Amino acid sequence: MKLFKTLIISALILSTMFGNLLSQEDVLRPRNSGKASEKSEKSDFKRKPFYIGVEGGLNTNFYSQNISWYPVVVDQSINNALASGLGFSPYIAAFIDLSLSNSWSFQGRLTYDVKSFSNKYTGTIDYYNVTTQTYSSASDELNYTAKCQYFGLSIFLRYNLTDNLFLIFGPTIQLPIGQVEQTNTETLLTPDVYWDIPTKTTVQTYSGKFDFKSRIGAEFGLGYKIPITKNILLVPQARFQFMPTLIVDDQLAVEDRTRQQYYNGYSNMDLTNKLLHSLQIGLGIWFKI
Repeated sequence: MKLFKTLIISALILSTMFGNLLSQEDVLRPRNSGKASEKSEKSDFKRKPFYIGVEGGLNTNFYSQNISWYPVVVDQSINNALASGLGFSPYIAAFIDLSLSNSWSFQGRLTYDVKSFSNKYTGTIDYYNVTTQTYSSASDELNYTAKCQYFGLSIFLRYNLTDNLFLIFGPTIQLPIGQVEQTNTETLLTPDVYWDIPTKTTVQTYSGKFDFKSRIGAEFGLGYKIPITKNILLVPQARFQFMPTLIVDDQLAVEDRTRQQYYNGYSNMDLTNKLLHSLQIGLGIWFKI
């Protein structure tokens, strides 16, 4: 809630600054320059309003990375789950929107953006059977979840297709807040196979946190202005957030010990090209100033 209030206050400060600039008298132009000039100034001002507002919505997050094994265990390793992820998470934003002409507007936006995603995969692991004192294979499911948070700054151009329908696009930068939180849960699916025999445990969970990177990308989408009153608009939008910058650095030679018997040891994994894109569906309230 503190961050949401900060975003709103920031938008209000920006709007006040621009309002003061717009209201200042032009010292190079006489105050009594004629009725035609006054009408022209008023007309220009009406054609170029600006808005402040807030927006909230839902991210659909698409995560992917490339995994290379040596020796290859692609068809068996439960770590295939880490190759991709899908998830839903909220975002909130505050913005100021300045009209440049009848068709074009400039929009500056501050965003608190949560990203979360998950995936699961059923593969094969090797475990040590204490009864037979040998290695055996078992079916195992890995289910992972990951979550991170960003502070975003975006600069958009908005183009009016009609009086109400518009295109919006522009660059965005996202700065990390805290660390990525990831939880992995493994569930043994083969009967009479346990992580701990005395307690007959078939599920184990382990969590961790790690750093992630600032990102630069672009957003583009559509919006529609629905007048509620003369000066208040309800504005649904759909935007795609394309982020070509890596969310986390590449990781090389990571041990995969899931097939220890089969490979008489372990395999190595290279985890590269970790990317996260989002589809944002939001609803904003715009106040005409």
